[in-house]
Order: sequence, then structure tokens, then C-alpha cells
Amino acid sequence: MDISFGSPVVFFSLGVLDIELLDNSHFLMSDLMNNGDQFPFNTVRKIGIAGSVISLEDPVVVPNICLGRISRIDANRVLLVGMKWGVYNSLIGKIISTENSLSFGPEVTLDDHQCADQSVKMIDGGRFVCVYSDYTDENGTFNINKCKGKSILGQVSGNSVAVVSSKIYEDDFAFFSNVEVLNPNTLVISYSGYWSNPGPSCSYFKDCRY
Repeated sequence: MDISFGSPVVFFSLGVLDIELLDNSHFLMSDLMNNGDQFPFNTVRKIGIAGSVISLEDPVVVPNICLGRISRIDANRVLLVGMKWGVYNSLIGKIISTENSLSFGPEVTLDDHQCADQSVKMIDGGRFVCVYSDYTDENGTFNINKCKGKSILGQVSGNSVAVVSSKIYEDDFAFFSNVEVLNPNTLVISYSGYWSNPGPSCSYFKDCRY
């Protein structure tokens, strides 16, 4: 079977962060935009698919958030987890309603440390997992060489987001984390790290059970 491609749709973006299926004919995309004089800001937009035709709605700015990753809750709601506007900042979660026009639920702080490199996936029953890097050292200050890998088990209820538990999955060095759900109680985390710190870079897989 050959792979075939339709015609591309060109749009302005500094970079696509994530894309998530909503239903049989719509996706939600999270990407970066910039007005030329400030740190890039996060937008989301719905994408329609009809056969091989792709249509993009206008982008909507996500208030106070950048570098947001997304995961589908249901056909009308998506969980977004990103950093407080800026880089290496607190980890924030909020619900995006996708029914009709896009709208946002309240902002919830998931971790008030200096975080980055997050990945989020819904599990079941409103539960979600988020893995990310925490660059805050034992003195409470940013330290690029003290990058712990952390995971959050959270719960979505209606329009609210809450942290159930938090654990460190790698206390030496972990960045560019990703998570995938194998079944409701078992996840796989992939991340980059070092054989020794500092030292040559390598990548790891680790299972995670809830």
C-alpha cells in the first residue's frame, strides 16, 4: 500500500506544539505565535477535515500560557497543560471547551516550580497523567544541571483540574519527556538524560503504574 498526500494548507506559526483528534472530522491544534516584540504566546485553533480538504479556523490566544500540550477528554473538552507565560515557569492546567467557539476554564497551578518539557495524556474516568522536567534545585532556585523528571496523576471534573498525586520518576537528569498510555493502570515514559551528569546524552524508557 502506497502513502499518498493531499495538497498542503499554508498558515503562519512559529511551531506546532501538539495536535489532538476531537471527532471524525475535527482536530485541535496548539501552536506558537509571535507579534514581533515579546516572548511567543500560545494559540489553539480547530482544524476541519473533509476528505482530503483541510480548513483552519482563526487562532485563539490561550491567556497567560505558553508551550501548551493537549489531550482529549471528550468530543467537547480538551485538557491543556503548559507553562505560565515565559520559559521555565510554573506548570498550569486548564480545560478548553471546543463546542462551538473555543473557550477556557479556570487556570490551575499543577506545580509552582520552574518546569518545562511536559507531555500530557488522559487515561480514563477523568484521570490524566503529566510528565515533565523540574529545574528547581534544593535551594528553590533554577538550576539547568538539576533537572528532575516528575509525574503528576490528576483528575478532571467538569471544568476543573486537580492534582491527585505527584512523584519523581528520575532524580538524576531528565528532559524531553513523553508519556503514552498502555492501559488504564500502566504507562510508558520516554525521556532523554545522561549516562553521567554531565556526560553524553542518551534516551530511556520506563514504565509507570498507577
